[in-house]
Amino acid sequence: MKPIDYTHKGSTYGEDGLRLTGSPQFIASVIARLKEFLNYETPTTKLAVTYRQTESPSKVAMGQSKTSYVFYIAARQRGGGEDKDKTIPT
Repeated sequence: MKPIDYTHKGSTYGEDGLRLTGSPQFIASVIARLKEFLNYETPTTKLAVTYRQTESPSKVAMGQSKTSYVFYIAARQRGGGEDKDKTIPT
């Protein structure tokens, strides 16, 4: 997986990443098998993760509203200073 540049703005469609849709149970069962993605959480890259409820606009338009869920994961480059580790005073 090639990390997305930290200066990238807008859609990440076409970038390396993973999208899962379906029931929460299905998504959870697949996520449990993705431990290798943790290797992208480093001082130079971070994981961008999204999990939310969604509805299909085309099904809503046809009166067939069905709620499902979506999970996205991609690697992003760290940069710009906002992602640097902060020291917590003791």
